[in-house]
This record gives sequence, C-alpha cells and structure tokens, in this order.
Amino acid sequence: MFNICNVIIEKTTDNNIICGSRFVNDGSTGNMENHLRCKHDLSEEKRQKVQDKFIQQTLHQAIKVNIKPHKESKNNEI
Repeated sequence: MFNICNVIIEKTTDNNIICGSRFVNDGSTGNMENHLRCKHDLSEEKRQKVQDKFIQQTLHQAIKVNIKPHKESKNNEI
C-alpha cells in the first residue's frame, strides 16, 4: 500500500497538477514528512502559521468597527 503526496505544484485553468510522489506505507510518517519538508519546503511550523491566518474572525474583527454601548437609559429601554 502507498501514500501519495497531493501537494499542488501547479495550478492551471483546467485543473491542478499534484506532486504524486508515492511512499510505502510502513505505519510511520517519516518518509512523507521528509518529502514535504525537503521537496515542498513545508513543515509543521509553516503549516501552523498558514492555518492561523485562516481562523475565522468574529464579525467585529472582520469589519473593524468600534461599537459604542448605548447610554444606560437606552440599554434599559432595549
């Protein structure tokens, strides 16, 4: 059984070209990890940095609006 690298190496208008390198599945992740680090310059640290950029923001963070609370009398009315 093989593990196949699905890293996109080229994007075209019709489809994406993936790496496609195969690794024997021996129950460990070392071969794939080395491949990703050496051939694609990917590591767990870089993956985490990229993933952190895509964490969903709250509405307030996304639109960057400072919301001022109503006066206390308006808050009570609402």
